[in-house]
Amino acid sequence: KIRTGSLEKAIEGYRPIAQKLGCSIEQAAHRVLDTLCRTIVSEATALLNRINEKPVYTIHEMLEGYRVHPKKILLIGGPAPFLASRIERFAEGMQVGVVPRWDVANAIGAALARTTTEVVLFADTQQEIAIAPEEAWKQKVDRHFDKAKAIEAATAILRDKAVRLGAGKDDLETEVIEEYQFNMVRGFYTTGRNIRVRVQIKPGLIAASDAIVEMLSRG
Repeated sequence: KIRTGSLEKAIEGYRPIAQKLGCSIEQAAHRVLDTLCRTIVSEATALLNRINEKPVYTIHEMLEGYRVHPKKILLIGGPAPFLASRIERFAEGMQVGVVPRWDVANAIGAALARTTTEVVLFADTQQEIAIAPEEAWKQKVDRHFDKAKAIEAATAILRDKAVRLGAGKDDLETEVIEEYQFNMVRGFYTTGRNIRVRVQIKPGLIAASDAIVEMLSRG
């Protein structure tokens, strides 16, 4: 049972609910908790369905895509240990547990997560220009500018941006999440390339996370 807060105020708060439901205060509290837990499971299931039903637009996404089928639910936040067993009743056979340091896990996760950001770069070699509009970046390019050079330029912009946002020098692992290159043809001749790339700081934990977690586990 939760040992903080005022039992008297909780009872007073539930009294009108119990009266409308035509039941005791304790029964009303159980019904509210059941509704809460059922809603949590329902919303989590809906989110998983949206993830798994997301359409793919490239061969890479089709080949690399996978479906999410969780077998265990881990809860975080203040009431986590008090809701775990009740949520498990509605979780369709999945185990429900609580993460270590459940009461401050959100804050720890935020502190250990890398600073993530992205950069989108467009290039038109016929017009001899490359731009990253959201970064107020523009550069003249020649006819030999290609997708590899676009990725290199976008990655350099991304690293500078991440550092400005507070990322450490050891937390700048990048990845390409979108890359397209199309030849532009006029008549029977290639007149240039239309290029679009999107790069991001790869989501993950900061380099110092292992040392911090070890320190927390000793505390």
